[in-house]
Amino acid sequence: MNYFENINQNNHLTILKNILDEESTDIDTLLVQYFTKYDFIEINKSIQILGNKITNSLALIIIEKHYKDLSESIKEHIKNQTNINIKTLISLLESNDNASEIILFALNKDNSEQFIKESLLKLNSLSVKAQKTLSFILKELDSCYYVNYNNFISLLNHENHNLRVAFISIIEGLIVYFKEVNNLEEIANLTKILCERLRDVNYVVRNKVLGTLSFLFRNHFILLKERNMVIESILERIVDKTVVVRKKVLNLLSQLLLNHPFKNKGNNLSISNTHSNVEYEKEFKSFVQLMNTALEKCIFMLDCNLKTDILEICTFIKLCFLYNLDNSYNGMVKVLNLVFNSEYKEHIIKIFKDVIESKKNVIYQFVNNKAFEELIKHLDVSYEPLLVNIKNNQLISESIYILRHLNKSISTKLTLYLIQYTTQLLFNSHSDNLIENLNSYKNTLYIVSNSPKIEYKHEIFGIITKNIIKMRFYEYNIISDTLKVFYSISKDPEKNSLKLLKMIIESKNKLNLLDFIGSLALLEFNRLTKIENDIKNSKNDNNQEDLKENFQFINEMNDIEVSNYFYQLKEYDLLNNPSNVLNQFKELLIKECFSDNLLIRKLANISLCKWMLVSQRTFHKYYKDVYLVNLTNVDNGPEIRNALIIFLHDFALYYNPYINYKEIFNFLIDKDLKKNTILIIYNLLNKNIIRVNGNGSLLSSQLNDDQIGVIVRTILKTVSKNLNMISVIFYESFIDENISNEILKYLCGLIPQSVRGSLFLKCIKNNTVCDERKKLILVEFNLKEKFVSDNKHLLNKFLQN
Repeated sequence: MNYFENINQNNHLTILKNILDEESTDIDTLLVQYFTKYDFIEINKSIQILGNKITNSLALIIIEKHYKDLSESIKEHIKNQTNINIKTLISLLESNDNASEIILFALNKDNSEQFIKESLLKLNSLSVKAQKTLSFILKELDSCYYVNYNNFISLLNHENHNLRVAFISIIEGLIVYFKEVNNLEEIANLTKILCERLRDVNYVVRNKVLGTLSFLFRNHFILLKERNMVIESILERIVDKTVVVRKKVLNLLSQLLLNHPFKNKGNNLSISNTHSNVEYEKEFKSFVQLMNTALEKCIFMLDCNLKTDILEICTFIKLCFLYNLDNSYNGMVKVLNLVFNSEYKEHIIKIFKDVIESKKNVIYQFVNNKAFEELIKHLDVSYEPLLVNIKNNQLISESIYILRHLNKSISTKLTLYLIQYTTQLLFNSHSDNLIENLNSYKNTLYIVSNSPKIEYKHEIFGIITKNIIKMRFYEYNIISDTLKVFYSISKDPEKNSLKLLKMIIESKNKLNLLDFIGSLALLEFNRLTKIENDIKNSKNDNNQEDLKENFQFINEMNDIEVSNYFYQLKEYDLLNNPSNVLNQFKELLIKECFSDNLLIRKLANISLCKWMLVSQRTFHKYYKDVYLVNLTNVDNGPEIRNALIIFLHDFALYYNPYINYKEIFNFLIDKDLKKNTILIIYNLLNKNIIRVNGNGSLLSSQLNDDQIGVIVRTILKTVSKNLNMISVIFYESFIDENISNEILKYLCGLIPQSVRGSLFLKCIKNNTVCDERKKLILVEFNLKEKFVSDNKHLLNKFLQN
């Protein structure tokens, strides 16, 4: 009888009942067909109908085929009705992906121990897949089966890392078990095994051990006497070759520090924070020493520019700083420097927000740091407490510094108070605090320049003007900073500037005068440029009525006419018009560019450079005869020459066609100028202002230079993405006999595979270069087989020669 001829979703349960009622001799075969062939059967209802007629073999088939669809009650029913033997369970290890679930389902307190014993006896005959399945099963079984763990210690030495991982899980369960029965000796033994496994060759095992140790520390299963030994073992892995392990170590160390057991110490883990209990103090010092070691390694990794673990490293260093560990401030400074990296910026900001929230007055520890100046803009710092500090004569310079870099506009009344306060500080200074008070005054000038517009007769301008004259010393930037205040907040900056000029002339201070005429020219040029741009923008902006009214005479001009008008103002009227106030100082300025007094010479040359930026006519007139003469004159010394070469970057931007870039590259071999020169070249290359053609070997020759070698390598790595540029540098270095083979080898590594072939052919065709050099690049290029095959004749001819 064919029971299944018309079987379908609607009648399959009836057919199953018919099979069972008939009690056919081939009932087992029919049931196997029923449970394996048809996907539409309702498995749970079918097993209910089957009742106690389920055999071991049929149960196994049902579990393999339908395990995921079985309800919990049906699973329990199958388990109660059957008893699958151990041999069958072990054979299941080699079966489908559900094998581990099926075997765990079939195991119970009566057969689990036998399964463990039998499976381990057959361990080496199992496939890798079966061993992996077994490893999962073993770690899911109750710890009571592994109390005699020495019987299973061989798992730790098995070549399959999954089995080693399984035993680590078993150890975790055993430690919990032994803690419940207070067997401290076994806990200590198992803890030592875990520490030994931190050196396992497989990173998955090492990672699992760290996860287990993290769990044990969190739940206080690590014995007090073993704690520092465990931490010491963890520390060994902080420089692990695998990223995931290093991250786990760093997170674990952060966990340990955050939940440190020395509660009497609170948030102060400084060694000087002592305790009366000798043993306690010994443990404490040992713990702190380990954390300091971890901190040192984290700082080292930051110095190595590791990108993969940055966030974890920074978090740990932050905790070290919050807990006052030695050298943690240096670590935080290095963390702070990462704020310039856009990838980490948000994380660094968050770290410092946490720090500022946790530690009172910590913000003052990072003053006078360029990275902090960038960071502070993003911190929610109120200026009121800073003003309170100043009024209370506390943290004065620090508060003024922070107030400056907050870049917030404060009222005119407050700025007047600040300028009066810092003026008094400055002129009551002694030798030990003069520099600090001078910096506070300069920072105050920046604060003032950010305040609202005021009339040119305001008291603030009178104070800062008189301060220039009262100073019995010259200080860089005081003149320019004062002029910036005029041009930032005065409603008539020209009147303030002329008043200052008149007072400088009357004081007969040549240093101030030279500084003034250069700074004023640049500020007036920038002011005219801003007005020009505002006028162009105002044509489409109805909110700019004041500007339109003030410049009615050019309202009808188009943008080109406006540009021409302001070009005339900036190019001719500003410096070259005899009636202009600055023009009268031209002869003096040029004369003092060659003064016997080095400081006067320096200031005169700097001001001339500012004039050249303002006026193209001035640039053409004095670039070669004054600027280059003083720049190349070694008798001027490094200070003057480096002050001058900085302007070369802006000259290249403003007057690109008139600059001989060979001259710039030649400064790479000038020991006084090479540092600033390489930075200028780097910036100009990034902006596509200059080309390396004809200068490639000059650049590569500095590859191993003590001062600039690191920057040269950075430049070469950057330009290697430009196939043409790196090819030019390589070829020019190849034909230059002064470039060593060592440098040439380095350059070979930067050449992309796609251009190596054509570049090699170009090199071997050059008859002026020795064959040894050509052979070197043939070896270093490691040319592709296709290229070698296509150029076999040419290569053979070269090798024969």
